[in-house]
Amino acid sequence: MENIIQGQKNWNEFKTNGRIGVIGTLFTEQFLKKSYDIYNIGFDNFKADIELNNIDTVFIDNDLYESDHVWYKKNRGNIINFLKNSKRNIVVVKNTTKDVANIFKRAFILNISLSNKNYVNHGYIVEAPILINEDFYCPVGSKFVKDVVYLNIASGSVKKTHNINFNITTTNCTKINLSRELLQNLFMLVKESKVLYINHSKLLDEKTLKFIELIAYTYGTHVIFDSKYALNEKMFNVYSQPTTDNLLYALLKNTQFSLKQAVSKQRETMRINSMILNPDLESFLKGISLDKEPEISVITPTNRKKNLLSYIDRLNKQNFVKLDVIIVTHGFELNEVEINNLKSNFQHSLKIISRESNISLGKCLNAAIELTQYPVIAKIDDDDYYYKNYLFDQWLALQYSNAEIVGKSASFYYFERDDMYILRRINEHSKFCDHVMGATIMSPSSIMKKFMFSDLPRAVDTDYINRVKEGEGKLYATHPYEMCVFRAHDQSKHTWVVDDISLFRHASVMGYGDPELFVAERALPNL
Repeated sequence: MENIIQGQKNWNEFKTNGRIGVIGTLFTEQFLKKSYDIYNIGFDNFKADIELNNIDTVFIDNDLYESDHVWYKKNRGNIINFLKNSKRNIVVVKNTTKDVANIFKRAFILNISLSNKNYVNHGYIVEAPILINEDFYCPVGSKFVKDVVYLNIASGSVKKTHNINFNITTTNCTKINLSRELLQNLFMLVKESKVLYINHSKLLDEKTLKFIELIAYTYGTHVIFDSKYALNEKMFNVYSQPTTDNLLYALLKNTQFSLKQAVSKQRETMRINSMILNPDLESFLKGISLDKEPEISVITPTNRKKNLLSYIDRLNKQNFVKLDVIIVTHGFELNEVEINNLKSNFQHSLKIISRESNISLGKCLNAAIELTQYPVIAKIDDDDYYYKNYLFDQWLALQYSNAEIVGKSASFYYFERDDMYILRRINEHSKFCDHVMGATIMSPSSIMKKFMFSDLPRAVDTDYINRVKEGEGKLYATHPYEMCVFRAHDQSKHTWVVDDISLFRHASVMGYGDPELFVAERALPNL
């Protein structure tokens, strides 16, 4: 790539002691905090800030657009000269589409790229994708108690150009200029709103808009851009006014449609634009890469031979994961032909062991745990429906929640006798909780190997959960989609013995027929 400034430094020569100063906006700070313990450099005493903290590198946003920033519209010449004369690194962050200022010379250039999905080192320029730090922005605690929050950066009052003919609950973030205070307040409001509506403003750069959009998606909030925007069509969806009105109406009047589409965008954002599966800047510069395919061990005891092929088929369809599966045949053994048939049809590692019927369920699970090799363990049942994004979504939640157990509280149930499915505890998701379903338990292997399962014939899941909680472990409930409990016509086949009708408490009927059409991911209609 061509040089942007005079005397531009080559990134292949970049070295730092790790003590980093920052003169940057909110989005640059959250990005760098994943790599370094950063120090915010003040305006009046910048020399003292740098020298006392032994800072050898200062990242400076090219466009300091936050109107309440201490360096907003201040002359940066003195600090740049000081950094050059004291032989410290200057990194200019091209954080908007604005050209890099001529004041920067002999600096390293870091370009935040709208289009890149990965880092690229061109030598004189490092390009970084737009990345969201999940330590600060993630689904934990999202609750959609309001309909719409409006962002309006311009003079004058908020202008709602859409036309919907029903009452909605709204809040406004309005200011003449974009500020840190406004952004922080906006994201608090976004986390409790179903939709973020961004009114047209010439003061919002496309890179800034993309950061705002992606943070909203991590929360599970939809983003609608005013139809007056003329944005990069490859990067943003901007619709005509009638389509915008229809979309807003659909999202606000159809709870399950809204939540399900939000889950899909949330997954994509956390996979592509968070630092869960992307290296931070320091790791990239050191050549450290992350495995883009999470490794998960799956443990399943079963007393139903007939379910094994369909069980294997469901695991084969799991997206974005590498699996190590251990099946415990409980009360029966497979012959060599049956074992080879299962393994030949499976795309991952598969181990099959057997235990007598008089061995407890807890001991069967522990035998499987002892054979696991991956850093995360998921306990799943052989008869329930696990759709293609189930394991990946659970794994993501384990990363951003830092819980000891993740699982589902809000959950779907399919009743074979009635060919019907329901949704229980509809609001019990995206938050820490006291209990999750046993068929959805996932834990770090270090936790599961520490607590193991008790020598019990049933209720082993509740016992495990209670002991982890007693050890001050946290439980996190994920969204209800991508999994459905199967309730057979013959209720005696279930380890959890409960009348089906009792499951209708705190539940709503969602539909009839194959639950996959409703519970699994579906594409958004073409707009």
